[in-house]
Amino acid sequence: MFRTEASAEPVKYYYSKNTTVVDPEGNTVEWSALRPDMPVTYTYTRDGDRMVITKMTLTKPFKK
Repeated sequence: MFRTEASAEPVKYYYSKNTTVVDPEGNTVEWSALRPDMPVTYTYTRDGDRMVITKMTLTKPFKK
């Protein structure tokens, strides 16, 4: 969840089975490789009252 303003309600972002995770070069990364402290950039769409993440891009190279 994120707040866009100090007094605003938090915005919830959802993911689906169609959400993809990629490294900075655009290679697909498995969901199991994600960690809570990994910085990402995400692309989302609005689906009714939900914000659905369509793609998550790791901002740092993925280390295996």
